Amino acid sequence: MTHGLSSFRVSQALSKRQPQRLSDVWDVLQSIGFEPYVGLGRDDFDEIVKHGGKLLRGDYAQFNPVALLKSETVTDHVKALVRELCW
Repeated sequence: MTHGLSSFRVSQALSKRQPQRLSDVWDVLQSIGFEPYVGLGRDDFDEIVKHGGKLLRGDYAQFNPVALLKSETVTDHVKALVRELCW
C-alpha cells in the first residue's frame, strides 16, 4: 500500500504513532495522503455490489477484485475497470 508514498513520510508518521490494529494502519496512511477510495459511475458501482461487493454505507462498498475477475457473470467492462483500479 505504501507504493508511491514517500518512505520518509511513512517512517515519520510511524514514529509518531505505532498502529495496534488494522484500522490504525489506515489512519496513519490517510494522515500522509494515501486515499484508498475511488469514484465510480452508479451502474458500475451497482454491478460490483450485485456480484459480491459489500455495501458498507450509502455509496461506499468493499469488494474482492480477484473474485470479480473470476466471475462469469461480471461484464467485461467492469472487469477491465477492476484491472485498471487494482493493478
